[in-house]
Formats: sequence, structure tokens, C-alpha cells
Amino acid sequence: MNESLEYLYDPIQMDLLYLHRVTTYNMGTFYHRHNGYELYIFLRGNVNFYIDNRCHHLERGDLIVLNPEEMHRSFALDKNEYERITINLQKSYLNRLSTSSTNLSACFDHRPKGKGNIIHLNEEELEPFLNLTTQVEQMLLISDYGADIMRNMLIARLLLMTNLAFKHTDFVPSDIMPELVRNTMDYIETNLTESLTLQHLSEKLFTNSSYISRQFKKQPD
Repeated sequence: MNESLEYLYDPIQMDLLYLHRVTTYNMGTFYHRHNGYELYIFLRGNVNFYIDNRCHHLERGDLIVLNPEEMHRSFALDKNEYERITINLQKSYLNRLSTSSTNLSACFDHRPKGKGNIIHLNEEELEPFLNLTTQVEQMLLISDYGADIMRNMLIARLLLMTNLAFKHTDFVPSDIMPELVRNTMDYIETNLTESLTLQHLSEKLFTNSSYISRQFKKQPD
């Protein structure tokens, strides 16, 4: 219906990919997914974040976890600075950091697909996360003896904090995806083997096909 529904596969080639990015232009990404987990910390900007068939307007301190099955994309709504930290982690890496009694991938996997991805940290709660990410960033710049072990320790601690934060939160983010768009995407996802024309969708959703098309065109590319 429009190109924002294209899905891209963006594989991560290393155990750990850490990015702290600031952009200053209107931008969006296609829906995409990775072959590993993603931890995302939103710091500033005017940004909508899409996860599968839901959309959330982000606030500073929003912490997002994504597993390899979850399509996602971000869209900056204006030219204000958009700052975020993303950490991509291979499954095998998390398995090595986990123990038999502490599964560090629990916050990524033990929830319904596309739901329970976001919690909000206030400034006091956010500070220790940023302290740890700063240390990770510093450790990635050096190759001294023991630097790899220090990185692993910091990442393990960050993941432990993340799991505990998700375990003890009652935060429920608001979903601003238009209901018709969400229902249409839900139907498409569960009926991929059918011939999914606009006419077919309009009959199944009891909605005029032109109206469905207009609603999708309103979504950012």
C-alpha cells in the first residue's frame, strides 16, 4: 500500500554492535529486523517508533527491547536533534553471558510478540544506564589486556538492569497507530498466503478500499 510496509533484513555480523547516534534531519527507516537482539535507549528528539503493528511517540528515558522476530522502524517528525543509543547483541553472545539461573535474554523473549517492548525510566533511573553505556563506549575504543572482559562485564550488568527494570514495571505505553491501519496490518500478517488485494481487504474489514488506501498514505514513508 505504500513503501513504509517494506520489510528489510539487517543482519548483525558481530557479537556486539554499539552505536550512539545524533542526527539533525528528518529521517525514517523501513521496517526491518535483525538476526539478534536490540536494546534501544531514547535520549531526545521528536520521534515515533513503530514495532510490528503498533506505534509509540518516544520520550527521553524510553527503553526498548526487540527480539529477532520483531519488525521495527523509527521516524523523526522534524529536524530537531534525534539522539539514541542502540546495542545489538547476537543470541549466542547473550547465551554466553547468561547462567543457568539468570537468563539475560528473558526481557527480549518472554512476552507476546510486538508487546511489552517499552518501559520508561525517569532521570534518576536513567542515570545508571547512561553511566554503563558510557563505560561500554570507552571500553570499545581500547584493546588493552582485559578490555574484552570488562566489556562483557559491563554488558552483562546492563542486561541485568534491563531485565530487572522490565520485571518490575507497570508502565503501559500508548499506541498511536490508527486502528484501521493496525487491524489491516494484523490481517495481512495472519493471512499472507491469501491474495491480499485492496478489494479483498475492504471486504474483510468492512471498510471502503479507497479509505484504507488513504489511511496508509498518511503514514510516513
